[in-house]
Amino acid sequence: TGLLLHSGLAADADGVPLGLLHQHQWARDPAAAGQRRARRRRATAEKESQRWLDALAATHAALPPGTRAVTVADREADIFDLFALPRPAGSDLLVRAAHNRRVDHEARYLWDAVAAAPPGGLLAVGRGPARAPREAVLTLRVAPLALLPPRHHPRRRELAPIPVAAVLAEEPAPPPGEAPIRWLLLTTRPVATAEAAAECVRWYALRWLVERYHYALKQGCRVEGLQLRSAARLERALA
Repeated sequence: TGLLLHSGLAADADGVPLGLLHQHQWARDPAAAGQRRARRRRATAEKESQRWLDALAATHAALPPGTRAVTVADREADIFDLFALPRPAGSDLLVRAAHNRRVDHEARYLWDAVAAAPPGGLLAVGRGPARAPREAVLTLRVAPLALLPPRHHPRRRELAPIPVAAVLAEEPAPPPGEAPIRWLLLTTRPVATAEAAAECVRWYALRWLVERYHYALKQGCRVEGLQLRSAARLERALA
């Protein structure tokens, strides 16, 4: 069935790629197919989601002491255990929300809580990997919240609420025929000003860099067409 690849790519705040911090390759076990219904009751360490926790630990190990880092990830990384993972000083998360989580707010759920926040500013962002090049003007809303442990979590009684800032970036007037941008971001960084919220959105927009890296592997290096006899050889070819 081939190998899957998870990469941790470092970039500076201006979007200049600095190199790889971590890569993980794995193959899915055909015998594990059909377990999707039970996945919520399984520990993260027993699922592919563990790769996000391992990548964060590898990032901490690879960076020089004292380096400030923000780990930016898409909706696959919206995992309570990732937010609950201990991090050294100067390490924060910036993750696009996938789940309408329970929060400590009178609205009770994440999307409703953020939608109740007043608009806090405007931001223009450029092109992305899934849309034609254009500049989009986004309205920002920010809500300081705490994520509550999921009801189905096997260690729910042991887990404490996790303070985060939720930043909702919405495009009120997209061009005709274009789907509006709507990003709900969760970050462990303090977001006390409109400028800080805008910075989070700009950093999330840099996530497309890792998509371009994988595109270069597939289309430039043609790694999917390699006819090698073992996973170990494929891993060396990726290197």
